[in-house]
Amino acid sequence: MFGMAIFAVFATSWAAAEGWSYRDRAMLLLDRGEFESAILDFTVAIRLNPNDTMAFLHRGVAHGHMGALDLAIADFTRAIRLNPNDLMAFRSRAVVHTKRGDYDLAIADLTQAIRLDFNNADAFFQRGVVHIRRWDLDLATMDLTEAIRLNPNNADAFFERGMIHHYRGGYRLAVADYETALRINPNHSSARQFLEGIRQHMAR
Repeated sequence: MFGMAIFAVFATSWAAAEGWSYRDRAMLLLDRGEFESAILDFTVAIRLNPNDTMAFLHRGVAHGHMGALDLAIADFTRAIRLNPNDLMAFRSRAVVHTKRGDYDLAIADLTQAIRLDFNNADAFFQRGVVHIRRWDLDLATMDLTEAIRLNPNNADAFFERGMIHHYRGGYRLAVADYETALRINPNHSSARQFLEGIRQHMAR
């Protein structure tokens, strides 16, 4: 009886270790953009270790790249059930909700991500962009401003906020944000294009 118990523990440990091996290989495939092969390896890893949160999370990412949005959401949801504090799973699921136009669901996931980490600049930026898509420009401005406070080197946050100012006729504020975006990233072509356009408009 004791021997059977030892064997069961050994078998469980072996399966988990084998699962981690498949997961590690899948991560490399995912980084190389070999999404179908990555999904196969993640699936084996999950079969060997059904509680591997990271395998579900990254298989969801691979499904997202393949355009299998329902499968991606299912994997992110499973990752969240296994670990309700998985900030990346909430943010990743929000990306898919946004792609599907389910902005309320995306906002809910990003709000939860922010609850998990009030200093996560990327989550504030991501939620700000979703607010723009919903035309909630006041909320978008608040989130983008907070993202900038937390990470002053996010050129895209300055650009997105600049577009809001631009749309609302706050041209000087827009110019300041576009210029800051370009100081951070001189290759930000959209910021350069919009800055040139607004300068021409202001010169009339």
